[in-house]
Amino acid sequence: MVRNGSHAHHILHGSWHSHYDNTDDWSGQPQDDRRKLLRLLSVHFGVRSDKAQQAARAYLAAGDAGGDGDRREQRLLQELTAAVRPVHAVLFSAISQLPEGMEFILQVRTDLQQFNATGPVDPALQQLDDALKAQLQAWFALGFLQLRQISWETPAVVLEKVRLEPRCGNA
Repeated sequence: MVRNGSHAHHILHGSWHSHYDNTDDWSGQPQDDRRKLLRLLSVHFGVRSDKAQQAARAYLAAGDAGGDGDRREQRLLQELTAAVRPVHAVLFSAISQLPEGMEFILQVRTDLQQFNATGPVDPALQQLDDALKAQLQAWFALGFLQLRQISWETPAVVLEKVRLEPRCGNA
């Protein structure tokens, strides 16, 4: 689903493959390349403000017309909700389902925070960081987490990750 046009899709696709054909290691890529790709993702696959404004105007006009929660108003609210959801949210949702996808997303968020902390703040990168932060907060809401007790039946790989986690100390 490329809502922002095929041109942006080709830019992102070409940029991604020119840098990542030989490696899967995001953090091993040059910092400037990571910054450029994230900026491109934000600019070309973020919220289309023209569509969001159009949807907002339509929804507000329906409310001013005296609609009382009718089907049209509900449809316009759904259109407004869809218009303010960035396309990159779909991409990050798909990545989160991949093995080690969440680790990658956290690396991207760390990069965004570092890019915005050093040098002038780039509004496109700040917008992407804000969107990714909100998405992570939704994913890690307490109601969605599954806590499991560590026991003798816990797989060794999980125990090793806990042991290596600095916040857990040397377990």
